[in-house]
Amino acid sequence: LSVQVDSRQLGKMERIPAGTDRLHWTGGETAEVALFHRLADSGTALLLETGGNDADTASTTAIRLARAAIDCGVQNVSVTLCPTCLPSPLLAVRLLAGRLERAGLDAGIVLLDRPHDRNADPRLGPGSSLGGLLCEGIGDSIQIALPDPVESHRRSFDILQAARVRITRTDFISCPSCGRTLFDLEETTARIKERTSHLKGLKIAIMGCIVNGPGEMADADFGYVGWGEDKIALFVGMEMVEKDIPTAEADDRLVELIKSHDKWVEPA
Repeated sequence: LSVQVDSRQLGKMERIPAGTDRLHWTGGETAEVALFHRLADSGTALLLETGGNDADTASTTAIRLARAAIDCGVQNVSVTLCPTCLPSPLLAVRLLAGRLERAGLDAGIVLLDRPHDRNADPRLGPGSSLGGLLCEGIGDSIQIALPDPVESHRRSFDILQAARVRITRTDFISCPSCGRTLFDLEETTARIKERTSHLKGLKIAIMGCIVNGPGEMADADFGYVGWGEDKIALFVGMEMVEKDIPTAEADDRLVELIKSHDKWVEPA
């Protein structure tokens, strides 16, 4: 059993304040109860990490410990499963989520990954595992253990953003460009990002042409679409609201359009 108190909060869960203190616990149930009572008296948040040879054992242990901690009066209890101790960590987390719900325990689930410990790509591994669980509605917080804390922080928020769990910046959609694109898509996208990336929760599409652009914009709030040589059309959702805008004016007109829909805030 690994007990972590006051873990850094990265997800939508507001249970665990900042700072880190971790200990590995090998005591029996009597000693566990004594520890939980001490934590309850101090008002400390508690994250319980368990492992095992199979998903059933790991989730059963996590449920038992969470129930014991709650019964002892610990107010902020969360559980997580060691991603390197289990042959099927995703299955184990799904099993844990179902059992927690059926048990009616007020304990959050922290989705944990240590990609270097399991020889996974730190860019792809956490996204495919933690991101998939978040999209299923499982998980209250995430932790990605990387050597660089800044990189860990950035990748955590990338995954939360992609899973639409916690939106902290603008989303951008762009096509790959083709022969129908009559403006510099890469340069234009970079320019628009520079002006609008602070608009938290907004989704902006930059598309090369009118042929496929509207269909590829998906659920974008605003669209910037090539309309012909040196011309741009602007969209709100799937509705075209302006066309034949000279490219030299299009960036400013997009900002004006966003402002007219009360979606603009000045950069900090």
